[in-house]
Parts: sequence; structure tokens; C-alpha cells
Amino acid sequence: MSKASAAFFSASRRSMKKSMKKTLSILLSVVMITSVFTALPLSAGAEDTVTDEKAILLGDVDTDTEVAILDATAIQRTLASLPVASYSDKAADVDGDGEITIFDASLIQKHLSGIDTGRPSVHWLNN
Repeated sequence: MSKASAAFFSASRRSMKKSMKKTLSILLSVVMITSVFTALPLSAGAEDTVTDEKAILLGDVDTDTEVAILDATAIQRTLASLPVASYSDKAADVDGDGEITIFDASLIQKHLSGIDTGRPSVHWLNN
């Protein structure tokens, strides 16, 4: 392979990598935006509904025993003062800093996308 061909393929790979990152970024943005507008069963209030369980799944904000995009949406809706059907403050504090912020929702989205956050993955917490 000539130097010109090698340079072309190298530049082509870099361009493809940039394009894939941009596409993934756009896709995550679209998922996040559309998830805010999905039809959710709504109820007034965002109380912590986990009561009798000995452990909760960190990131399982809607307490359905799995971490999904709707958990990130529940955090977003709560931060926007919109009602959610079921909500666990303990499960929503994904980064464990004592505050529930958009960063907690982002950590759930990154976990679901397989992006390494440099933090432990979602896991069970003892009450």
C-alpha cells in the first residue's frame, strides 16, 4: 500500500469515527427528548414509593425492578416539576451526592448506552 493510500485510509477512519460519535450523540439527544414526551401514566406528587424493601436498585427510579430510559425520564420530569407515576428518591441519586440532578439522569442514559462513566454501574443499595 502506498503512503498516499495509507494516509487516505487513516483520514477516512478518523472521519468515520467522528461521524459515528456525532451520530451517537444525536441519537442520544433524540431519545432523551422523545422520552420526555412519551405517554406515561401520571399521578400527582413524586413521593418515594419504596417502602418495605430491604434494598433498591440504584437507577430504578420508577421502581419497576429494571433500569430503563423511563427512569431517566422520571428524573427529568421531576426536575421540571411534572408529575410522575412512581418515583424513588434513593434510586434517583445515582451518583450518590445527596442531590438529584440532571447528571443523575445522564448517568442512567450513559449506562444504558454502554458508555463508561468511570463510576460503578447501577447496583443494589441496602436501605
